[in-house]
Amino acid sequence: MSNKSTYLANLYLSHFTIRSHEKTESYSVDQNSKLYDFIRDVIHEGSWPDNFKYRTVYRALEDLSQQMPDNYDVPLLEPDIYYSEKDSWAARSASQDYLNEALAEQSDFGLIRDYYSLLDIAQQKELYEISYRVFHFIEEEVENLNPGQDFEWEA
Repeated sequence: MSNKSTYLANLYLSHFTIRSHEKTESYSVDQNSKLYDFIRDVIHEGSWPDNFKYRTVYRALEDLSQQMPDNYDVPLLEPDIYYSEKDSWAARSASQDYLNEALAEQSDFGLIRDYYSLLDIAQQKELYEISYRVFHFIEEEVENLNPGQDFEWEA
């Protein structure tokens, strides 16, 4: 990852506000940020804000900010590990398409052992889709930077 990519990933991480509640965290982004526009238009696609998507963008940026230059690639984020988080994810209406897609793809191969393995496969699809979009957002932002500007950032 170039210094510019690391710089931008860290810059956009600083646009997040994370509030802790009893057992959860809620993520939000500065509404005057280009990142906010990206999340609203590309990640949420005009739908209501979704904490899972905000958290996934944050995790993808965090991963990108820590990647080494020779391993710069789309972050591979892991699905939730706690059943309660998996159940919350599955309860979102936005998750239904991912669940149906995972079920259709995996039913022929017998990879779905139980309900939670289905959730893992479906959630992984959404995580990758969001991470892929964040990766390309950062790449586009790097291309728009002043070519002579030097960016040094310690992750």
